[in-house]
Amino acid sequence: MAYIYWASCPDLTYELASYMPDHAEGISYSTFRRYVSREALEANPWGEDALYRISCPDNWGRQFFRSELPSGVPTYYLYWSGFEIYFVPDDETVDFEEEQALALESEDA
Repeated sequence: MAYIYWASCPDLTYELASYMPDHAEGISYSTFRRYVSREALEANPWGEDALYRISCPDNWGRQFFRSELPSGVPTYYLYWSGFEIYFVPDDETVDFEEEQALALESEDA
């Protein structure tokens, strides 16, 4: 299954941005790249290969994680210098508002 760019941390509410790391596990670069292709890294709002350069194995300042959205949709994300970039399956429709509402509900529970 291929994963595509979904969002970065500034796009998310505090609750959703907090939810993701709370449900994450660290993974290797090779596991991350098994799901997130170079094309997915290049298809981002910045329109260049910046995410590909950041994610390269020789960049010591990044980490990779597998997590899930509050709705249960699996995600992979790249953490770099306090900034997260999220990828979701290309066959999923993910609604920001719904995910943010579910994250808020889970925080209240």
